[in-house]
Amino acid sequence: MRYAIVSDLHANLPAWKAVLADLTSLGADRIVCLGDIVGYGPQPNEVLASVYRHVDAVVMGNHDAVVCGKLTPERFNRQARAMIEWSAGRVSRRGRAFLASAALTLRGEGFVCVHGELGLPGAFNYLVEPKDTLPTWEATEAPLVFVGHSHHAGLFVRGASGVPHPLPPEDFVLEGGKRYIVNAGSVGYPRDGDPRASYCLYDVEEQVVRFRRVPFDYEDLRLAAQAAGLAEQSMPLLDRDPLRLRQPVREQLEFDPSENAGQMARGVTESRDLQRLRRSNRLWRKAAVAGLLLAALMAGVVAAFALNKTAPAEVAFPAAPLPVREAVVPSDVAGNLLPALPGSLADTVLEGWRYHLANPKVQKLDVESGGTGPSPRLRLVHPRRASFRLEAPEWVMNGVAEGRLRARLSALRGEDFVGTVKVIVVADERAGGETRERVVINFDLPFNRKLTWEESRRIMDSRKPALGAATERVRYRIEAEFAGTLALGDLSLVFAED
Repeated sequence: MRYAIVSDLHANLPAWKAVLADLTSLGADRIVCLGDIVGYGPQPNEVLASVYRHVDAVVMGNHDAVVCGKLTPERFNRQARAMIEWSAGRVSRRGRAFLASAALTLRGEGFVCVHGELGLPGAFNYLVEPKDTLPTWEATEAPLVFVGHSHHAGLFVRGASGVPHPLPPEDFVLEGGKRYIVNAGSVGYPRDGDPRASYCLYDVEEQVVRFRRVPFDYEDLRLAAQAAGLAEQSMPLLDRDPLRLRQPVREQLEFDPSENAGQMARGVTESRDLQRLRRSNRLWRKAAVAGLLLAALMAGVVAAFALNKTAPAEVAFPAAPLPVREAVVPSDVAGNLLPALPGSLADTVLEGWRYHLANPKVQKLDVESGGTGPSPRLRLVHPRRASFRLEAPEWVMNGVAEGRLRARLSALRGEDFVGTVKVIVVADERAGGETRERVVINFDLPFNRKLTWEESRRIMDSRKPALGAATERVRYRIEAEFAGTLALGDLSLVFAED
């Protein structure tokens, strides 16, 4: 028996259809859904109808529970509540009855299924850290538990030591003496950095669990949202469309080929003999050479003049914006909101970051490790004055984070440094039905000495409102304009405890 374990479809019909086709082509015998069929997405009724038709068994998720009236919505963040209200107004009576008929847990052939934690399945607790898994281990003796809820594919393994260990989503064979909690990820709303839909296959005879990732059409999802009257801002998932990150290899063609004789070119020479062309070409080629040389000389003069007058175009690495990061529970923003600096540049890529060079022909950026100072660290060299901008991935906060942000970094100026470095943090906040941008941190690094690492930090102004339920997004960047040498390290942005 081969089971397909799917979870968190979230009314995303294009993703669900892609997964359904994939698991069918791979010969899945039965389909088990771990809940959250509705919520967030624009097509709840269509997804419900397909699940009712194709899925063998369904576990109740927290979004399902609130839409069918089994759970109150106050524990959801503002964005989720808005989509719950929208979904509840559109799900049919039969659809709500189907959701209400789902159980909180399912028992299979040596495995158990639940949306979140098995200890208190109706509480819908997340399994994010190893310590979160303890109630689930204690609630069953089954060697294998399938969960969803967090939208992060992966697994926890517990052996003879009794200590659970988190592992990335890798195919594995069940071993005697070990127990497993497998998160199938999300079909309709992946949040683990991979924009593809996620699910699992479990082969009972082979005792093998396989993770699957399936691409789906984000454009179909966008069109469905538009047809449903949903604003694109209400669906942060659309920002993860991988096609938005892909640059075209050539310009779009602005011409459609002729479809009939009446549309074809008329009054033109059908064909010429290349041999005759070669002889006739000699006659005008000599005369043209002198003219071409003169034209080239004039063009060189004009180009040189333009080169001196025109500023070089700024270049971003990578060219496309970074994928957003999303906070689902407060623990998602418990540490540093900035990605760690990589140990080296991969060609021109600074993994996890995006940077802009105003004059890439002369500006040099590298990553250094070891020696004195923070490690790794960025090293920038500008032979002449130029601007540089460094951007971290944007955070979608969903109203789960509260408090004041604190930015910190260390910097070292070379003897030749002349210029400024600034740290800027911006929050998008909802107020009066509109989203407004608020600069919450904006400070220039107060350099005092050269050739010495100096630490700078700044916390949000205590006289201004802290971040809270109205905060939708947070963006971090460093802006610098200088000539000379600059090194940066120990970059952090955290919610301050003081």
